Amino acid sequence: MEQDTPLQAAIKAQRLLGRTGAHWDNYAVARYTLDGELGMNGQTAQHVYDLNQDEYNTLIANGRQDVAHALCNTKSLLDLNGRISRQLRFANVLLLVTVCFLGAIVVKLYPHFL
Repeated sequence: MEQDTPLQAAIKAQRLLGRTGAHWDNYAVARYTLDGELGMNGQTAQHVYDLNQDEYNTLIANGRQDVAHALCNTKSLLDLNGRISRQLRFANVLLLVTVCFLGAIVVKLYPHFL
């Protein structure tokens, strides 16, 4: 039996907590990456940052910009997913109504086939 990598174990831990779905898997990957950067997952920190206050502030501002960008992209994708879902439901209802009408037409025009 193959041993799980620490990342796979983090994803499985999310699932054991009842957190299923791709967004929770993405959360586990992001959290594992952050913990690895900070040295919180049992390993030594991957990087030792020697930053002055200006570099630190710039890094924080850029990080917040990246997070805002990711949040806006996620919101846009969720909105698009909602529109596509509504359109598919409408198309399915329209298909069902069309099939019912065609069935009624066939029964009226060709009753001898039944």
